[in-house]
Amino acid sequence: MKKLVISGYYGFNNLGDEAILHSLLEEIKCWDEDLEVTVLSGNEGFTSQTHSVLAAPRWPLPEVKKTLENCDIFLTGGGSLLQDKTGVKSIPYYLGLNRVARNEGALTTLFSCGVGPINRAYLRWLTRQELDKIDLLTVRDEYSRDLLEELGVKKEIEIVPDPVFLLSPPAQGNGRALLEREGISGPGPRILIAPRTNPGEKDINPRPWVELCNRLQYELGAGIVIWPMHAGEDMKLSKAISKSLKGVAVLEGNYSLPRFLEILKDTDLLIGVRFHSLLLGAVSGCPLIGISYDPKVRSLLNQLGLPGDFEVNDFSPSAVTLRAERILDGGCIEQDKLGENVEKLREKTRRGMKLLREFIGGEYYG
Repeated sequence: MKKLVISGYYGFNNLGDEAILHSLLEEIKCWDEDLEVTVLSGNEGFTSQTHSVLAAPRWPLPEVKKTLENCDIFLTGGGSLLQDKTGVKSIPYYLGLNRVARNEGALTTLFSCGVGPINRAYLRWLTRQELDKIDLLTVRDEYSRDLLEELGVKKEIEIVPDPVFLLSPPAQGNGRALLEREGISGPGPRILIAPRTNPGEKDINPRPWVELCNRLQYELGAGIVIWPMHAGEDMKLSKAISKSLKGVAVLEGNYSLPRFLEILKDTDLLIGVRFHSLLLGAVSGCPLIGISYDPKVRSLLNQLGLPGDFEVNDFSPSAVTLRAERILDGGCIEQDKLGENVEKLREKTRRGMKLLREFIGGEYYG
């Protein structure tokens, strides 16, 4: 029996990362009944129960080394794992585990990861050194590939879009009723807002979000719900926004991924900052406005054929409201092409999963 160990930012109550793991496992579980899959997790019980998979602690290192004994394939991904914007520990951690797995005799792959920004010289050096030794190297977008080539990585780099592109919107669901339960009712457009602060900022600033919600309510008659996608990090800002407004609720229900897809399918517009809020909206067929906090968000918007001109630190609530009005009135050509672009990316992701299947099955000779 082959043993596959998956490493990523799993078990931390971040819906985006859990959606990645869900999408990966949905594919992998269909490939080989004799493949034993274990996920390194920050909460093994949650991961095991949620995804019906074996789970093991991601720390401390001696515990991880036990998990990696007799490991045949070690997969790092997906998500934005190799970057130093949120701190200096992420890159040494993930690349260090990759080295441990390699020393245990495992084949290693970085799969559909986002890379960058990497600003510190020693982390750029470490990334180059370790990734040139990896067996299969794939990243999720052109920005990540270009950065690795700039760092001097010589290994062939494949682009495999985020596994979440493999999700499909529900044919039917209960999204409208769920939105009404959360406070969106009436004849106006249903708008979901997924905010976040800039990484590293200690103080929250709800003012531009409050102004935006006010404009959407009074100029467009919108019903609004705030979506703290990463509850541990986004809830404080979300509640500060809601507290300053009338009729704006915070989405606090403990919904499963399929339920979130139902909600997004019945949402008229999503205004999102987090990468996976926009990606989940896209695969659900929901019109989008992206507000970027990181190059990865601009890269995703570019993949989707959408503008990436709003920045979380200085966006104009009036300009966002004007674009929202155009989208809701059907006046944005790029929104009409969103479904077509998603399908192209979905097909490219399928090809990437086929590459991974061949790699795990021993049929890859790259």
